[in-house]
Amino acid sequence: MNLPVLGALPALVAKDLDLADTLEAWHGTAAWTLLALVAAHFAAALWHHRVRRDDVLVAMWPRLARRS
Repeated sequence: MNLPVLGALPALVAKDLDLADTLEAWHGTAAWTLLALVAAHFAAALWHHRVRRDDVLVAMWPRLARRS
């Protein structure tokens, strides 16, 4: 790999197609898991703000307190 600023970087591991397939599967699983966690966190923040009407979202996002 050749980067304009850094120059050529050494290979950290030898080319291994089996390892590449395994890491590709793990990468996809990790991406979907992270997306699910972000969506759950967003839904929980909205639930606290709209349903419970407590100050959790305002404590995390102080700009909301100025508007109210």
